[in-house]
Amino acid sequence: MKFEPDSANSALTPFYHLFMMGADRSDNFGKLFDFVDNLVDVYIYSLQLHPRLASSFIDAIFIPFTEAKEELRELRKDSRSMSLYSSSQQQQDYYRKIERVIMSKIRKRFDNNYREESFVSCLSDFIDSNSRLADVTGYGQLYQQISNFNSFWNNTFIEPVRDKAWRTPLHRIYSENKYSLFHYDKPQQVKKNSASNDEQTKKTIERTDNDNVNTPLLIIYAFINRHYILDLLPDSSIVRNLQRQGFDIFAADWDTPSAYDKELTIGHYVNNYLANAVDHIRKHSNSDKVSLLDTAGVVI
Repeated sequence: MKFEPDSANSALTPFYHLFMMGADRSDNFGKLFDFVDNLVDVYIYSLQLHPRLASSFIDAIFIPFTEAKEELRELRKDSRSMSLYSSSQQQQDYYRKIERVIMSKIRKRFDNNYREESFVSCLSDFIDSNSRLADVTGYGQLYQQISNFNSFWNNTFIEPVRDKAWRTPLHRIYSENKYSLFHYDKPQQVKKNSASNDEQTKKTIERTDNDNVNTPLLIIYAFINRHYILDLLPDSSIVRNLQRQGFDIFAADWDTPSAYDKELTIGHYVNNYLANAVDHIRKHSNSDKVSLLDTAGVVI
């Protein structure tokens, strides 16, 4: 029960305000103690973690002179027949063998060091202490605000440029919140909008005109990827290669998420965004079936 003075007990009003001031001070001191306590924890766990990380990298630097020493010596014995006039291929093979030996030893060393229970426990304590400090200082909320601003900036100014530069022509046919469904222009449309008439484009048009592949293809990317991951450059575009096979290609795009999207689940993405996208594709292409190319196991 919360006590608040009124006209009936006005004589207690000074004591009430004094009590509340003491409670506020006590709360402030409690927050200060929490801050100092968490700051000390971060400092202690940092002193424990960073030397272990530095030690692992120092071990990796000296591996050619320690763990890989004998194997490298054997390789040098086998290469004595080589000379300055040996072919470049022989020299490259020799250096590749050295690289494989050293890298395998380094990977083994890192794997052993970072799988130790003491290192995992130290890393866990370091992350936990930093998380608690962020919660006490409000840095977590500040980081969310910065993340939201970055998301707005990327979605408004950066990504529209990336969507167009060196990409296969496409257009948006459906959107819901930040989710978008894109449809790549068919080769006939590309030909009308471009002066390019190379042999590859002609073959693409002929194959598409024959309708060898009638089922539309929806490409689904990982939630952290944009829709142009398989269409980075014209000469190395999986999307254009699929078009040459006669596929009618659609792509799912999740856009850049922010802290406002933290409540969205994988089920929401699949059962709402993708389900609605499939319905739009069927309506757009007049097809009863839609093939899925899931590059990240989103719907598996």
